[in-house]
Amino acid sequence: METYDIRLFSKYLSLINEADQIPQRPGYVSVTVRGTVGDPLFVRIGELDQRLRKSGLGFAFGGWEIQRSYSEEELARAQLFLLKVPFTEFPRKSMARNTRSRRSVSRRQTFWNTWVGQTFASFCALCSTQIGPLRIAFRKLRRNLDVYRLWGGELIVSERFTSLINKGGFSGGAFFPISDATDDDLTSPLEFSDSPAGLEVLSSAADKQMSPGDWAFWRWLNSEAQKALLERMLAQKKSAAKGNEGTGSRRNLAQLVLRSKPLAVSEQSRFGATPFDTDTKDYHQCDAGVIAGRRLISPLSVLRSSWDRSDLCRTDVYVAGQRQGLFRPYQLFVVSKKLLEALQHQGMKGFQFEVVGMV
Repeated sequence: METYDIRLFSKYLSLINEADQIPQRPGYVSVTVRGTVGDPLFVRIGELDQRLRKSGLGFAFGGWEIQRSYSEEELARAQLFLLKVPFTEFPRKSMARNTRSRRSVSRRQTFWNTWVGQTFASFCALCSTQIGPLRIAFRKLRRNLDVYRLWGGELIVSERFTSLINKGGFSGGAFFPISDATDDDLTSPLEFSDSPAGLEVLSSAADKQMSPGDWAFWRWLNSEAQKALLERMLAQKKSAAKGNEGTGSRRNLAQLVLRSKPLAVSEQSRFGATPFDTDTKDYHQCDAGVIAGRRLISPLSVLRSSWDRSDLCRTDVYVAGQRQGLFRPYQLFVVSKKLLEALQHQGMKGFQFEVVGMV
């Protein structure tokens, strides 16, 4: 079942037949309209908004949200779930903006379309490469959440989240340290001295003149060449299961980077700026279609054959449109049923979920 919340501009209430049934508050710019997606009021608001946009007179509403609920049968049948992590609202000066954070090789990202033999260029920021740890003000993050999304699309997770992934053997992700803007000390997503393989990691890194306090160390640790050693260390830590995480007073947050094979989004999925967008292409897309649109406006559907059975997954397309200031396009975050159940069992907070269809 799909329900909607639409912040309709008050000046357009007179154009809606059911205006007398909508609670109004004098002096307010907008009023929240609720109902079921596809009902008569939803259709009329959509028609009004499209008329206004086509005539260049603006928009009928300022914001919207669609909530989806599921039966027990639908939840039991699902294998993948979309995790919806809202943006964390940082003051601009508190965002990760040091020169180590991200850089772009070129403002123009070029894609090659093999079907038509034509090169497309788009100002999309997908060519940006992270060259150092994120630097954010920890005090600006709510303490009761376990997952955050920054305006640049990066995912930040709590120590509880990191521990659950490592001890549970969930695949598809890697953790990198981040820096607290107040002291510039790096966090440590992993403890190395409590396992033989961890000590081996430290020894190998020392031979290369690296340590956990270096960004280069974490890039080296999460490379394909060190995969076997890292997995052996995590297996040893899982068997030890000391369970003493989170005992310190300092928050030990980490950046979650999704490493699984991208899920191929099916044609059943629709993207756009509003729930009434019907065009297959809008100005938020890049020419190559790698950026699918501003937002996902339908249930997410992916190709079953593209899932490599990872627990932490990402889509092959990006959302949020082309780069606009602090905002950058990012891939949708999808998890397995096994991981979602573990997150719910541990009471993790900071996200909502939707069922992902598979075709």
